[in-house]
Amino acid sequence: MNGPSTDNPYQAPVEIEDQDRPAVQSIAVDDGIRRNCIFAWSVILPINLIVPGLIAMGMLAPTGWIGVLPAVLAIYAIGLWVCYRHTNLAVRVTIGGSIVAFFQFVPILHLFAGIVGFEVVGATFDHGGGPSLGPVQAFAITLIVAAILLTVSVVIGAILTYIKKRMA
Repeated sequence: MNGPSTDNPYQAPVEIEDQDRPAVQSIAVDDGIRRNCIFAWSVILPINLIVPGLIAMGMLAPTGWIGVLPAVLAIYAIGLWVCYRHTNLAVRVTIGGSIVAFFQFVPILHLFAGIVGFEVVGATFDHGGGPSLGPVQAFAITLIVAAILLTVSVVIGAILTYIKKRMA
């Protein structure tokens, strides 16, 4: 009885009978939407790394990139998981993320997120002595900056989705 039944018009759809996921998450999402979301995440994340990456070049010790790379890969992997399991949230992140990427032309948001990351980690920027961030500091700052930018992306995406629904 995994397919639609013509005998019982009240038969639950297959998606709701799926026991691997909670009923709230088992509402069918078109695989095309999921694929588009994964593609968008794979494009938007690297675009949003341009300004932070350029800024990081002057602040990181050569070993600091050892901390940045796993943080970026973790963020990418989490984003892929969200695209697969929570597609509606991921769509909001990608919509908002495209707007946040545009803000790199005036990187006030990105600089603010970086300053917050520095403050939370307690790192200082050595103006005269060259790069000073090691791998652990770089890892932590990368995750903090990403969390701030992703939060802003979700908020922007949710607002735009709400406006779109209200106008429809």
